[in-house]
Amino acid sequence: MENAVKAGVCACVSAFCLAFAASGVMAQGRQLIAQAPSPRMSIRTVQIRGNKQVDSSTVRFYLQIKEGKSYTNIELIEGIRKDVRTIYGLGFFRDVKAEVESFEGGFIVTYRVKEKPTIRKVEFQGNVTVDENDIREKITVKVQTFVNEATIKETVRNIRKLYQEKGHYFARVEAVLKEGSRNTVDLMLRINEGESVEIETITFRGIEAISRKDILAAMATDEAGFFSWLTESGIFKEDELARDLLRIRHLYQSRGYFKVQVGQPIIQKDRERSKLNIIIPISEGFEYKVGEIEIRGGEDVIPPEELRSEFKLFTGDTFNRSLMFVDVGAIKDAFAARGYAFADVLPSTSADDEKKVVKFLYEIKKGRRVYIGRVTISGNTRTRENVIRRE
Repeated sequence: MENAVKAGVCACVSAFCLAFAASGVMAQGRQLIAQAPSPRMSIRTVQIRGNKQVDSSTVRFYLQIKEGKSYTNIELIEGIRKDVRTIYGLGFFRDVKAEVESFEGGFIVTYRVKEKPTIRKVEFQGNVTVDENDIREKITVKVQTFVNEATIKETVRNIRKLYQEKGHYFARVEAVLKEGSRNTVDLMLRINEGESVEIETITFRGIEAISRKDILAAMATDEAGFFSWLTESGIFKEDELARDLLRIRHLYQSRGYFKVQVGQPIIQKDRERSKLNIIIPISEGFEYKVGEIEIRGGEDVIPPEELRSEFKLFTGDTFNRSLMFVDVGAIKDAFAARGYAFADVLPSTSADDEKKVVKFLYEIKKGRRVYIGRVTISGNTRTRENVIRRE
């Protein structure tokens, strides 16, 4: 077993896959693991080699194999495997190898690393309509840091989103790394702005209860018009359209359509004319009425009937989610007026699809009553304190 370890156990990581480097060592490693656990072996030294910018102590902090501790052969092999994955996962290195050799009755574990290149500078080209400062605000890559693929992708997404918000839906951004000296790279962001794109039409499929005009009025996204160059109307913004789907749902639920479903929009692209046509499918469902309204909690402070008298929604009314939250606010205000400033109200609904009614439950967590202690007034140089207190 000791001869096998003397030959060295070498592990390499590539894309999080671990394998032994040499076939002879691989066979010896398998033989070592297959054997029954050996007597515990002492680790004399754990070395980090090949690092130039990352301090060795930083790497050692995350290692499972520690100097001065003893391990069986199986524990040593598995510990090294985990350490190699851990070192690679730190994000500082593009290659990691581990070696084990005998030394003075114990063993030396050496982790040989190759650091990722650092980013020397970030440049971009191809921007014409978008200001350079606006683009730089979207760059999350920092110079003098190690190359991080996730951060570069985030920067590309941010810049592309910036262009989409300014009407360039077909804009493309490519990140290119140019190798420099002393393990450095320059990041070049190549931008192809494309033509400015306008929304030509917005179509709703399946609508009957609410007019197209009312739905468009509830949305922030709109069609391009004669004055679009001045008002910036008709510009496609993906995030805004996602919020518009929620606005449409809210509109329907404020008019009784409790189970309305707003589907994902279909975006038809006309590259030749630089136009977009948006189709939004809507399944309206049925109109629901308000059923039983139950109030639970806080009865010792305010009787439920007293709270109901301040409601905007009553049994038999058309369901309206907006008014439901108005009533939630009324309950909170009523408890706050009685000293329960931090009272919370948890509304929930349940639908009876056969009767087409929605039952309400307002669960009240009144919390502790709050008392006002000393009131201190400061900063008054012209008005007397007693006047302020009187007011």
